[in-house]
Amino acid sequence: MSKQIRNALLILFLLIFIAPSQLGNTSQNEEQETYIHKLSQSTTDYQFWTTPPSERVFKDDDVPEDMGTDVKVYAAQNEFEPFQIVIKPTNSGDVTVSMGDFGSSIITEIYQVKYVNITQATDNLGQTGDYPDPLWPIENGDSVSLVAGENTAFWFSVFVPKSTTSGDYTMNVQIGGVDIPVKLHVFNFAIPDELHVMSQMNFSHQTIISKYSVEGTGDDYWMYVNAIKQYFIDHRLTPKGPLWSGGLTSGGGAPYIDYNCNTKTFTDNYGIWGFEDPADKYL
Repeated sequence: MSKQIRNALLILFLLIFIAPSQLGNTSQNEEQETYIHKLSQSTTDYQFWTTPPSERVFKDDDVPEDMGTDVKVYAAQNEFEPFQIVIKPTNSGDVTVSMGDFGSSIITEIYQVKYVNITQATDNLGQTGDYPDPLWPIENGDSVSLVAGENTAFWFSVFVPKSTTSGDYTMNVQIGGVDIPVKLHVFNFAIPDELHVMSQMNFSHQTIISKYSVEGTGDDYWMYVNAIKQYFIDHRLTPKGPLWSGGLTSGGGAPYIDYNCNTKTFTDNYGIWGFEDPADKYL
């Protein structure tokens, strides 16, 4: 076979098998939505951008170059789904953060992403310095301080009830007087209440209890424990110790059971050494 014929066959092969797949990929890519982009509502004073909630936003992250006009959110019925809006100001100052209403009993809450100063990285994937982690709840219409040239991220948690009709919903988030449209699409199915996916979150309940200086096992103690447990239940997550703090004692607290040697009476207010009552509530 001559060299010319081989080249001709090679070109024909490329046209038949390679070109169509590339054209198909191009068409498919054009239909894909972008979730990390600078928002067209940006001004000379404020640069706004959005990124998926799975992405941590650091203070010095660059603003994306791709442009978009809104924030897109997708959720099923009976599901929590968050989104993020980030602002990088030209000058330091305070801005008011507020939001509208999707309607249909859809609940939206606002949090500001806060930072923890990390002095030693835990592994080669970690880093030191200000690390975005805590979500600090703020009220609708609160004022937030910004630092020139630094990102401030806001995390919005959306809950779609079971009764919400599937379809499209819109509302505006307003930051510093600038309206940013948010489009929510609700799918025509509901997430079941019962967990069907196994998970384990390594979480220290006692760290939270100690942070707020809660002592003993009184009403304040159980208020915090119940709030922590309910958050896990709402978001379909399983902590490492589902029955914490059931047991003989709580870390730093009073024992759940008691035995009086004089009267020879045994007290077990929470059932079976402190496990029965938590099991009824949390399992």
